[in-house]
Amino acid sequence: MQILWLLIMIVALVPIKDLNRAKSRLKEIEKSIRIEIVKAMLRDVIHVYACSRYVDKTILVTPDPSIRETVRDFTIDIVYDGGNGQIEAYLKALETIPYKIDAVIFGVADAPFVSSEDVNTIVGFYRDGFDIVLTPSIDGGTNIMLQRYPLMIELMHGKNSFQKHLARALQKTIRVNVYSTLGTSIDIDTAEDLIIAKQLCSIYGGKELCRILSLYGTSLIRHK
Repeated sequence: MQILWLLIMIVALVPIKDLNRAKSRLKEIEKSIRIEIVKAMLRDVIHVYACSRYVDKTILVTPDPSIRETVRDFTIDIVYDGGNGQIEAYLKALETIPYKIDAVIFGVADAPFVSSEDVNTIVGFYRDGFDIVLTPSIDGGTNIMLQRYPLMIELMHGKNSFQKHLARALQKTIRVNVYSTLGTSIDIDTAEDLIIAKQLCSIYGGKELCRILSLYGTSLIRHK
């Protein structure tokens, strides 16, 4: 059985927007610092998938060629898309994969407190026989979704996507599991999220995002 699992191919997909357009909801923060925050979160996320012993390939999907420099320290593939949204980015990446894959992990670039242990646990559920594993965000979105490949349900995005994914899987009587921890549930979209992130940095050490937040301290958010 162990030998069979060594033959399983699992790919992680992480989409990210053009850096100049990313995280527009963090408008309280100076643009140059906002870009540094986005880069830091991306490095944290890519590091997690690249360090997971169960992820065979990580693919970053972006319309922005400059992001290659941000992730130069990681052995990953980069697919360039048209910047038409998260779902389109995922599908574009899947179209470019030339080899057989058994499962896909759909990640996000703004959940920096996910750990490699989280990813390994999620893959462990797949190895135990689940076809889909869902990880909700704190606001009802989907921060991570593993699906057996070919895909068993359609991809959905945004608010309430977790419940939509779960309902669709149950409707089709697919073997689905839910995995959630504090680290997997937090994604960074607003200044309030950054306040939460600062608090989490005391628990999750070694994050690039935490280094940026520590560097700029309380001056990070501009007062109107």
